[in-house]
Amino acid sequence: MIDGLFRKCVFKAIIPLTFTEFFGLKKNLFFLFPIIYFLGCINITYAEVRGKLLYFYSDTCAYCKAWENEIANIYLKTEFEDQFKLSFIDFFSEADLEKYGISKIVKVTPTFIFVKDKTEVGRIEGYNGQELFWWQVDDVIANIRLKKNF
Repeated sequence: MIDGLFRKCVFKAIIPLTFTEFFGLKKNLFFLFPIIYFLGCINITYAEVRGKLLYFYSDTCAYCKAWENEIANIYLKTEFEDQFKLSFIDFFSEADLEKYGISKIVKVTPTFIFVKDKTEVGRIEGYNGQELFWWQVDDVIANIRLKKNF
């Protein structure tokens, strides 16, 4: 009896409120932070499901600078970014390649390694211009799809 009465009173109080009034967003922006955090957790989970494109660069590499100027911002807006999230790794840092499942060492910059499920699925070494880079990326993605179908 009391439980039903309580539920009836609570629903009468909540139903007329809008979403922003219920969560206090009109008066207090503090409630936005848990929502943003939750959405961030969803994005992290999505990032773990999709692959990664590991970009090994050097600050002294002219080809790396050219790639960053010509391609980096464009890549972030393509469908390739949806499949392989771009990660920048300094060539001279002590990066733990084993956590990505990479056994072959990185010898030159720039090097682009496609990783999915902790397995290297493709690699591009060097940069020779926009057109060749996009062709190589498309070729790597096509090979991954071909292997997946068999």
